[in-house]
Amino acid sequence: MDAGDEYLVQRAVECLLEDLDDDEAFQRLTSEERAAALGWVLAGLVGNGGFEAWVESLGQRTPDAVVGLRLLGADAHAALLEQVARLYPTVGAADADTRLSAMDDWGDREVSRLHHLTKQFFKLQQAHDLEEQFVAPFVRAHPRQFPMRVEDL
Repeated sequence: MDAGDEYLVQRAVECLLEDLDDDEAFQRLTSEERAAALGWVLAGLVGNGGFEAWVESLGQRTPDAVVGLRLLGADAHAALLEQVARLYPTVGAADADTRLSAMDDWGDREVSRLHHLTKQFFKLQQAHDLEEQFVAPFVRAHPRQFPMRVEDL
């Protein structure tokens, strides 16, 4: 990814990150803000800790992330996240321990499935980087939602 895209996305979404953890603040975000912020965070969390990191950190936002990914045009990423959600029926819980508790009942099949989905995500990221090919162009296409300059306000 070029440094310009990375900087653009970071500037656009960094101010929204705290809102992802706060239900009331999250509800005030526009669908565009949710899409960009959740897409950026998803790429970082899964890239650093697999889908388990996503479930632990922001799993309760999975339905919103799927909607946001589709808004970004990242349908393949959304489909993977939907499959992950089926593995974690507890994904919508408010606390991380409860979200992750689905793993307590897993056997080899579910562990293997999670590993496979994570590998698919990494492969997809190599071919179609979420930040570079979806989030950055989306932010550029919505200057009123993500003002970068005083003139954009």
